Amino acid sequence: MLRIGKERWNARMQRVLSILKTVFNHDRLYISGGNADELTIKLDDNISIVTNKDGIKGGARLWQQRNNS
Repeated sequence: MLRIGKERWNARMQRVLSILKTVFNHDRLYISGGNADELTIKLDDNISIVTNKDGIKGGARLWQQRNNS
């Protein structure tokens, strides 16, 4: 982001989020890490910025086995 500037970085992120929406058709998208706090673009209602800790916990939860009791 430092090399290209905040405005161009946000424009790139807008394009990336649009592509993700098209490719994955996600119900919810959580963004964390790096420069996530630097996003100035309007995010859709189903996109949230979360902490790295929450991102790691969510990723780990995906790998938990379901209890079929």
